[in-house]
Amino acid sequence: MDRALLKLFRLRMYGGLRRRLHQLKTPRGLVFFLVGVAVLAFCVSAGSLGSGADEATRVLANQDTLRRPAREVMPFFLLAACVVTIATTSGPAIYFSPAEINFLFAGPFGRRSLLLYKFLFFVTGAAVSGLLVAVLLPQYAGGRVAAFAGAFLSLVFIQLFSVSVGLVGQIIAERTYARLRRWLLLSVAAAVALGSWPVLVSGMDRGLTAMLGSFRATLIGGGLLAPFEVFAMTFSAERIYPDLLLWGSAALAIDAALLGAMIWA
Repeated sequence: MDRALLKLFRLRMYGGLRRRLHQLKTPRGLVFFLVGVAVLAFCVSAGSLGSGADEATRVLANQDTLRRPAREVMPFFLLAACVVTIATTSGPAIYFSPAEINFLFAGPFGRRSLLLYKFLFFVTGAAVSGLLVAVLLPQYAGGRVAAFAGAFLSLVFIQLFSVSVGLVGQIIAERTYARLRRWLLLSVAAAVALGSWPVLVSGMDRGLTAMLGSFRATLIGGGLLAPFEVFAMTFSAERIYPDLLLWGSAALAIDAALLGAMIWA
């Protein structure tokens, strides 16, 4: 990427930080900041329970008890996020502000450099969100490192998936893309229905987690959720080596493949 774009990215990050710090000088900004810190401190203290907690609290705080449902449910949330992204995304695949269009598009920057420039903002936002997840929800993951890696790579995947689908829509004709998106959504819905039918026939009184596990065990459900299982396993990795290293590398490879497709499309 062009060094001028890197400098512009640093300046924009620095400007955003200065603007946030300047807002703290106002009474309203200071009140919002203090409330946010208080909520964050409450969530952190609630997540780190001491040994003096009662039996029910210790059961809720048991990492294995919490990690297993998160590992089983997370692929479905990621699949739903991607489907909702496809169904609701409209307009350009990557948004450029009017100032960026006026100054950057007219500058000596290639298409790939501009895509990487916008990708840096995606990564920054995902990193901040991953840090919040690591601070607030480590009990649902394999630890703070696994929570950050899993959340960060999952958010990057969802963003890259959305951009990749949008770029495909820009490459082909708009009417063709609308039909292709409709058939893709119908195909996913049909696959979910076919995979869910044996689960629904076997009974709905076993609980949601058991039904989701039965859907994953089917051939259609396993194939549909396979890419998302990688991110769930990264999020719930119990050990840095080999669990987090193995699954995190696989998730990173998926994100890198989507990034490559976005740049070279």
